[in-house]
Amino acid sequence: MSREMKEFKTEKCSLLPMGSGLNGENLHFSINTKEALDKVILFEHGTRKVAGYARVQEEEHFGDLYAFRVLNAAHYDYALMAGEKYIRDEYAKAVNHYRLEDGTELETYSTYVDDFDWQDDERIFHPFEDSVMYRLHVKGFTKHHSSGVQNRGCYAGIVEKIPYLLELGVTTVELMPAYEFDEQIMSGRARGTKNYWGYGTANYFAPKAGFSRYGKGSQINEFKEMVRELHKNQIEVIMEFHFVEGTSPHTIMDALRFWVLEYHIDGIHANFNVAPLNMIKSDPIISMVKIISNYDTGENMENYGHFRNKRRFAIMNDTYIVQERRFIKSDDDQVSGMMEQLRRNPHSHAIINYISNHNTMSLMDSVSYEVKHNEANGEKNTDGTDYNYSWNCGVEGPSRKKKVQQLRRKQIENAITLLLLSQGTPMLYAGDEMGKSCRGNNNPYCQDNEISWLNWNDLKTNHGIFEYMKKMIQFRKENVILHQEQEPHMMDTRSCGCPDLSYHGAEPWKVDQSYNSRSFGFLYSGYYGKNGDADIYVVCNMNWDRRMFAIPYLDKKKNWEIFAASEEDDSITSVQRVLSVNPRTICVLTSRQKKENEKIKEKAEEKE
Repeated sequence: MSREMKEFKTEKCSLLPMGSGLNGENLHFSINTKEALDKVILFEHGTRKVAGYARVQEEEHFGDLYAFRVLNAAHYDYALMAGEKYIRDEYAKAVNHYRLEDGTELETYSTYVDDFDWQDDERIFHPFEDSVMYRLHVKGFTKHHSSGVQNRGCYAGIVEKIPYLLELGVTTVELMPAYEFDEQIMSGRARGTKNYWGYGTANYFAPKAGFSRYGKGSQINEFKEMVRELHKNQIEVIMEFHFVEGTSPHTIMDALRFWVLEYHIDGIHANFNVAPLNMIKSDPIISMVKIISNYDTGENMENYGHFRNKRRFAIMNDTYIVQERRFIKSDDDQVSGMMEQLRRNPHSHAIINYISNHNTMSLMDSVSYEVKHNEANGEKNTDGTDYNYSWNCGVEGPSRKKKVQQLRRKQIENAITLLLLSQGTPMLYAGDEMGKSCRGNNNPYCQDNEISWLNWNDLKTNHGIFEYMKKMIQFRKENVILHQEQEPHMMDTRSCGCPDLSYHGAEPWKVDQSYNSRSFGFLYSGYYGKNGDADIYVVCNMNWDRRMFAIPYLDKKKNWEIFAASEEDDSITSVQRVLSVNPRTICVLTSRQKKENEKIKEKAEEKE
């Protein structure tokens, strides 16, 4: 260290709180590291210009713990050193990156005074049964030039797209990792490639600087602005955390509490093979928000949360995507499994149903590609799952054939219909509503480019898909029977002459669940809604030929009418007795009260 450089004095301080922060005009540190921390380098704020240093004294560390304050250093950025090596401050609240002349990268940290104006912000809670989730990558959502936002690839870009989210009908946004993750993969066969998704080593307390307009500490307030504006529009914010193996449970708990309190997030989606779920479920701060797990951990979460009458714990339902994809592409022996997934809605926890995700083929690709095409990842197409349960509708990849395009559109609408008429909480992966394609890549973990980014021109090209998605989301919201607090009993529990949910086949009440069956119907009774809901009858014909379906009887005061169909068919006219359904088509019927002239006509026909 240069003799001309200013040396700052230090003094011993309390071990708590952990991490770094301001203490008056001083910088407080409480660091847990196995490295021999001996210096703090101080930088002019927002620059890489060194302002001085401080030596860590022997009496200021206790085993692997270091607790000290650097006097009169509150206005500086800092870095930690062990000998000649920089070490990570895992509790850092803001991270700055600088490219040095020799090509290496310098990472410094900033502290801040919390002066953000939340404007009476309140945490949002939508019960899982009333939620429509939308999972996105902060950068990929608006980075493409077609997004039309001023702040492309930033937190502020999401704010600019709030009207779009509201039009679609989204209640909840889930952010893929938006904390300060390492952008280069440093181990495994993907070593040296771009880390686009954000899974891996990270500073879990710091919002991602690369997702902000300016960086250099501005990411803190920019993230808060995003949350505040989403909350103003009654949209929840859920953060995904992926903790690497070996992360201390204490650090995980501190990080999750920090995000709940400091950034007002409404939920946490974490990998609970590392995160300590048994500690999280009893924590008074974290239990204020929703918790989502990737799989069933075996923990009893029935009473999780402060509001025992509303579920706050959910599990990602991986079975759903497999079951639905196999059913709509007409695989054998799928009817009984699809029936089960439609009604599944456990009392102990919510389930999140989805039809595509970051590590699957997109919805458009699932009807456009038979096999994965991950060559761009540089692993000779060996990465990513080989089990996509996809069907290319006759042509591999993009096609100009009108019949192929029409069939793909129909299959997409079939998938949307089943997802939004199933009882579990639906989760959309950003871009599916506009026909986003990743060119057949089902594992674009390193594709920080147009393969992963949303191309908003797709919204014009596939506007019909967007309109259909929007229509079905609104339909789900308007009919409480489609999103109940608990799984349907499939019994007449209200003595109204009809169960809450029933299954049917070519004839009412006679569903064919045999190996070769590819069609069934299901009826939601409006008597079990809260607002005088209509009855809803859905016919699913995944056969490759037209089929006839007898329609369940309604009382004499009601008629059936078609609400939606994945293929418009002029031959479908009267639906009061028998419905003729085209191949690979789903029809949604709703009941309505008969008009007076219809009643008079029926009486006349009866007299004849």
